Amino acid sequence: MQTMTVDTIYQQYIEPLSHTEQHQLIKTIQQFLGNYIQIYVDDIHQTVFEALHEARMPHDVQKVVEQYPEMTDVHFLTVIEYLISQHVPKQNQSRLINMLHWAIITLLNERIEQAKQINQTYEEKYGMTYHDFYHAVAIDEALLDKLDNANIIWELDINTWEFYAEGLPEWSGRLEDILKHS
Repeated sequence: MQTMTVDTIYQQYIEPLSHTEQHQLIKTIQQFLGNYIQIYVDDIHQTVFEALHEARMPHDVQKVVEQYPEMTDVHFLTVIEYLISQHVPKQNQSRLINMLHWAIITLLNERIEQAKQINQTYEEKYGMTYHDFYHAVAIDEALLDKLDNANIIWELDINTWEFYAEGLPEWSGRLEDILKHS
């Protein structure tokens, strides 16, 4: 018997479905299993849902998204949307979900733009990409001596640069996932 992780199940069976089909699948499973199953909702999902449930305006939703970066993950978003569909009055569900998608897309676009600007700044400062710089300081003693002698705080630069260089593809991927999901 093959063991499957939640991520594998999601990717193979749930992700290809449309948003409506995903919610219908959850409802069908609940109806089929009746009282034998409960959808597990951990504390962070419940906390985020409660904060969103109190939100009335787009900027309120945006504050929640900024406070909980987990919201940019499509798996996390699916659970929150499910909670909204079960606990928010029907007439308010689509408005809240639309505000939520807008806030997440806005946050990810801001992160992506900031990362691009910071990466460009460091690439101009050091004359190479982050990955080239990272590998160069690992093997090039002359470059290390030059950096140390120039009294440049390059160790702090590389930490900041790493965060944005490594974050850019992650945030871009999350944005693509959210856009496909919406």
